[in-house]
Amino acid sequence: MIRKVLAGFGFDENWYWTNFIVSYLTTRPSELISSFRSCDAFSKLLAEAIIEAFVMELQQNSKITNNLIVDFIRNSVGNSAKEFTDPLSKEIGKTVCNFFSSLVKNIGGLYTKLAS
Repeated sequence: MIRKVLAGFGFDENWYWTNFIVSYLTTRPSELISSFRSCDAFSKLLAEAIIEAFVMELQQNSKITNNLIVDFIRNSVGNSAKEFTDPLSKEIGKTVCNFFSSLVKNIGGLYTKLAS
């Protein structure tokens, strides 16, 4: 359904970033809301979505038509890539959390100047 909505906005259904958005929104929906309140949760979900989109891209580009084999390969590659989730999440967190922290600080300073 999300893929169809994105297609309505002009996103190619097989594009890497479409896979990324679908993965981000659907991988762990229970943590989606908390990812907007916590930089650490956002970074972790973002890292998982990057890896899942990569695995989805591999699956879509494979020439294997046997669903059992494709599922096995996708799950094997996905499980192997999961070991990179925490390091990737930490690296994303360093950049993203610092950016949002600076942004919030600057907005607070601007608000204070405008209010006085």
